[in-house]
Amino acid sequence: ESSYEKRKAGDFPPTMAKPTDSLYSGIDWGLQKLNMRALEESGFFTKGFLDNYQNIALHIDSALKTGKIKWHVGDMPEFGPSGGEANPWCNCQDHPDHYAKKVTISNLDFGKTDVSFNWTWGDNFLYKVKAKQVEGKWKVDYLEGFDSKAY
Repeated sequence: ESSYEKRKAGDFPPTMAKPTDSLYSGIDWGLQKLNMRALEESGFFTKGFLDNYQNIALHIDSALKTGKIKWHVGDMPEFGPSGGEANPWCNCQDHPDHYAKKVTISNLDFGKTDVSFNWTWGDNFLYKVKAKQVEGKWKVDYLEGFDSKAY
């Protein structure tokens, strides 16, 4: 959560070419750099996850600049795994009260240096995660909401 507080701009912060524009024209790279720094400093993520996160930002920037995707100023983006309807960190709009006490892990599949699993807080909701062991510590390598194929 402290990393989240440092990323107040949100994921893939957009920018406009002119203040009167109705569509975002690309990614605000100054804010994106702050996001990346906060994620790196958290120590929770592999280099692969961080590279993927940055590549998604590059893809969004290019797609906005070419008009392949449109993102209306003030609206949630209409792209990504949920079509902009959910927070990619959980693929949810809201979370239940005391959600941390309700989270359970299922489909746990351990390898020598990697693990995959789903987490849920019930209600037919599953979120896919993969982690890798890096220098003796487990780090997030994949989160369903940041699957680059969905962007």
